[in-house]
Amino acid sequence: MSARTCGLMLQTLLIVALVAPLSAAQAGSARFGDYHIHYAAQPTAGLSPEVAQQYGIVRSRAQAMVIISVRENDAPVPARVSGGVQTDSGQQRDIRFRRVEAGGAVNYVGTFRAKHMETLNFQLEVFPETAQRNYPVRFRETFYMD
Repeated sequence: MSARTCGLMLQTLLIVALVAPLSAAQAGSARFGDYHIHYAAQPTAGLSPEVAQQYGIVRSRAQAMVIISVRENDAPVPARVSGGVQTDSGQQRDIRFRRVEAGGAVNYVGTFRAKHMETLNFQLEVFPETAQRNYPVRFRETFYMD
């Protein structure tokens, strides 16, 4: 198994551990030239207690999380991630991101308050360390906080 394949598998395992089950999460990606930005969002209540404790995430029916990873030509790239969410009524909520590393993968995790059946518009800015500019990541997610 190549180092690249091993790195991709480890990153995938971390993302699956954090956002499992993926069927309950909004997951996607955006490509900007050589940069591929992956994102996933879900309620934190769906995390196992062990994973939540390991990554310092509070499990709650009133809290959700978003995970960002950045790759350049299939290699993980450190980045600055900032932004927030906006409700359909226009209320803004900032998200503070922190870096989480596991097995060579670099991910950024941010948590925020969310309500059952609330639709949030994500407005994030990702600035890869090796880039000359930031990249906007926009997506919409409805949260089911069972």
